[in-house]
Amino acid sequence: MVQSSQLSGWTLIELLIVMAISALLSTLAIPSYQHWLAVHRRQQAQIQLYEIQSAVEQFQLDEGQWPEKLTDLSKPAASVDGFEFSLQVSQSPALPPTIIAYPLSLQRQHDPDCIRIALLINRQCSVYHQDDSTSRCFATGNSS
Repeated sequence: MVQSSQLSGWTLIELLIVMAISALLSTLAIPSYQHWLAVHRRQQAQIQLYEIQSAVEQFQLDEGQWPEKLTDLSKPAASVDGFEFSLQVSQSPALPPTIIAYPLSLQRQHDPDCIRIALLINRQCSVYHQDDSTSRCFATGNSS
């Protein structure tokens, strides 16, 4: 009885080719995914700004004055990965405050164009860019 000595399996060359193709696809896909994630986080921060605006306006209706800090609000600000929120109080008590979202280090690394996002109460939301330009929140195009 003669046995066949043929073994089925992958050769080393075939495995190296598959690994090279996988590495190439990864180098193309990972930066794109990181950019998409940064844009998604920026949009989540913009949504959170509007939620904070509602809480600030409710505070003003209930208390008759603007809050001095975000912790004064009954509904605390939810966190958004990659951003830190703050409340900038105006010099005049009659003027509404500005809510600002600052990107943290990892968000800034993957979205270097965005310096901060600011929402003036009862006004428009703006994204401040690295080149000193601004754009409206949720604008379409490369910057958002």
